[in-house]
Formats: sequence, structure tokens, C-alpha cells
Amino acid sequence: MSFYIRKSLAHGPIRFGVAPRAPWEEIDTDPSLSTGSAGEFLRKKTKSFFLANARGASVISPVLPTDKGISATPFHKSVVDGTRRGWIFLAVMILGLIFILLGFAVISRKGAQGWVEVILGAAMIATPLVMTAQARKQIKEREEKERAEREAREKRHREMLASYINALDELRRNPNDITMHALARERQQLE
Repeated sequence: MSFYIRKSLAHGPIRFGVAPRAPWEEIDTDPSLSTGSAGEFLRKKTKSFFLANARGASVISPVLPTDKGISATPFHKSVVDGTRRGWIFLAVMILGLIFILLGFAVISRKGAQGWVEVILGAAMIATPLVMTAQARKQIKEREEKERAEREAREKRHREMLASYINALDELRRNPNDITMHALARERQQLE
């Protein structure tokens, strides 16, 4: 019995089927999964097949992977991050919770004296959270600055490369000394 798998790749989602189990010797020599000249997936056998999810789906230009910044990390994993500081924060927050519970117990038995423990416990819980939020904000601002610098540098490089390619095209269309000198200037700018 065949089954279907759906997976998203760089050029979009694909869907392919896998045939029933084949003997081990046939697997290594089986060229049934292949692509055609236009990048489309071809079906070479009747038992197994491989196809794109959308007909005529073409491979788009490559995309640089995005850096996973601080925004990809959940807040609670930033507070208790497995470091010594994170474990201390966790202990302080647990101690703060104990103080809050003790404060409410004192309030229920003796009256207003328990509010001191409740306020102290709330401060013990809030301190690591506020410190982590401030650290995440600084990291996010630094990442945004680095991202903007990187995008500006990549844009400048793309523009220089585009002007070099235009100079190459001009040299191919009109081979003379002027276009050769223009190409040499563009080449020096690339370096």
C-alpha cells in the first residue's frame, strides 16, 4: 500500500508517494526519483512516483536563511535558560511564590501584617522577569541594528554586482576600448 508525504521545500510544498517496500538491492540502483530539464519532478516507474504539489511549480530563487534572534526564543526560556543565572532566577521566583503564600496565610490568620510578605514575594517574582525583559530588549535592538547594517551591505553588493553585469553585457554587445575600460572600473569597484 502506498502512502503520501507532504513537505515544504525552498521552492514550495511538494507531495510524493512511496511504493511498497522494495528489496535492499533494488533501492540503491533505483533511479525512479529524478527531475527533468525544467526542474519538474519526473515519474519513471509505475510502482513509485514523485510529483510537485502544484503543476508547473518552478524553483524560485534561493533565499538566505534567516537568523533566529531573540524573538524566536520564548520569554520563559530566556528567564530560565539553563545557566547559573537562570537557575538563580528560578529559585528567587519560587521563593517569592512561597513568600506570597505565607503572606496570604498570615493575612487570613492575623490580619494586615501578611501584606509585607506578599509585597516582598511579588517583588521577588517581578525582579527576574523585569531584568530578563530589559536584557531581551537590548538584544533585540542590537539584532535590529545588525540586521539593518547587513541588509544595507547586501544591497550595496547587489548594486555593485548588477552594474558589473551590465558592464559585461555592454562589452558583449559593443566590444571596444571604452566599454573595456568601463568594465575594468567596475571590476575594481567589486574588489
